[in-house]
This record gives sequence, C-alpha cells and structure tokens, in this order.
Amino acid sequence: ERSCWRASTVFMAGPCEPIASAAAVRSDSEVAKSVAESLRLRPVGTINVLVVEDDEMQRLVLDKLFTAANGKNDGIVTFDVTFAATAAEAVATLEAPKCVQFSIILLDMMLPDLNGYDLLPKIRALVGESVAILVASLHTQIELVQLCVSRGADAFLVKPLGSDEVRHIWQFVKGLPSACRSYASDL
Repeated sequence: ERSCWRASTVFMAGPCEPIASAAAVRSDSEVAKSVAESLRLRPVGTINVLVVEDDEMQRLVLDKLFTAANGKNDGIVTFDVTFAATAAEAVATLEAPKCVQFSIILLDMMLPDLNGYDLLPKIRALVGESVAILVASLHTQIELVQLCVSRGADAFLVKPLGSDEVRHIWQFVKGLPSACRSYASDL
C-alpha cells in the first residue's frame, strides 16, 4: 500500500559555533568526492527523467535546474531530461517504439488536455511499478495528495521546486542499491 508524504524544507534555529577559518569549509563537490572515496561507491549514472509540464516558463526553469544539478553532482548522478507539454505528448512519448527507459516521471497536476490525477493510472499502466512517478503541484490539499497516491503517484512535491530538490530527485529512482540511497544526504 502506498503512503502519502510531502517534500518539505527543514529550517533549524539555535546557537551556531563559528567556523575557525574559511579553509575549513568544503565545497559540495569536495564533500561528495570525500564520501564517495570513503564508501567506495560507484556513480549512480544517468537518470532518464520525463517532465510533463505545460507551462513553458516552468519547463525552462526545470531545464536550468537539471542542468545545474548535473554540474553540481560531479558525474555521480547525471540527468537526461525529456519534456512533454501535454498529457497526449507524454503518452505518445511513453508509447513510442524506441521509448527511452525513464526512471522518473515528474508530472504536473494541471495540464491543458487532462488533469494529472486522471493521467496517473494511464502512465502507471504504461510504465509499471519500476518507474517513480512524482506529481508536482502548487495545490497542497491533503485530499489531492491522497487521490494522486491512490492513482499511482509515488510522491507529491510542492511547487516551486528548488535547486536542491531537483538535484536530489534521483533518490526516488526505484531499484537503487541501499548504499546509493544513504549516500544522497551527503551530496
């Protein structure tokens, strides 16, 4: 049975210890390389993502966020993104004879030709359970989240998506070794 959850950002407040020197601060890429070396993890590789989003500006922003994520992830995780602007285009992409094997489908809730929650069962039937389907929406009513999960969504993300959410979206890929999943928080 599927469970509902919502992506969120956690802010912590409280006293902070000063950093001894700027040299003590390591970049994200240094931390990622250090963790990879210490755990001897292999790169996750290329993650094929289908983004179903009708708003052209949102598509441009997501394209920039995925491109930036590719740069920050130092080749450990690389995203290859395909965009579809309508439900019909998404279905045609998934039904194409030479369809890319997508690991993640990021689905907008409000499409011009069909609501995302009505498209979910069709997409789930086409891709099976091995592909993570993530719904993204500005609408956060619990009933909508439950409806999406009951119709095949693996997660419900609240728009606008930030750079860290996009960068770490690979954690939703099904079938990754558990060592790769635990590594995600250190990237």
